[in-house]
Amino acid sequence: MYSCHSDQQEMGLENQASINSKSKNSSNSENQKNSQEYEVKRYYSHNLMKHYFGAETLPYSGSWVGEGLAFRTSKYHLGAGSYLPMVIMVNPVNQDMVIAITPADREEVEKRGYIFREVIGYPYPATNNTFPVYRYYRASKNGHFYTKNFGELGYGGGDWKYEGIAFYAL
Repeated sequence: MYSCHSDQQEMGLENQASINSKSKNSSNSENQKNSQEYEVKRYYSHNLMKHYFGAETLPYSGSWVGEGLAFRTSKYHLGAGSYLPMVIMVNPVNQDMVIAITPADREEVEKRGYIFREVIGYPYPATNNTFPVYRYYRASKNGHFYTKNFGELGYGGGDWKYEGIAFYAL
């Protein structure tokens, strides 16, 4: 179904309301409080053909299937990356989700209409005990994707564009 620009704006406002009002997953939130790490989970929507990642929040709207643990991040700055934590940002119009790693990343996606969703902690330093988290973008669906498993998409393919290592995690 195609929609005009005003319909997309209305959809964006409805999605933003849904994003802002979605309650936190309290059992996961309690587990996070007792740990040194955030456990970032991965979800997929067949309807939207998009992924969502969250540590303490559930996907915003629609039907999502949990795909399990995506990666773990630190609750404390360990010398890698920014002194500010990474955050999940969601675009209420196209429902894309981005992990903003630096303040400059966050500022850039905010200019494009993304809104803050949640803090997911700090990246780990690159060591033998950590894994790179790879970032991909699919323009045809306005979707970002993150994975520790390079074998999932490799250097991209199909509609996916490989954007490199985003950060390191457990």
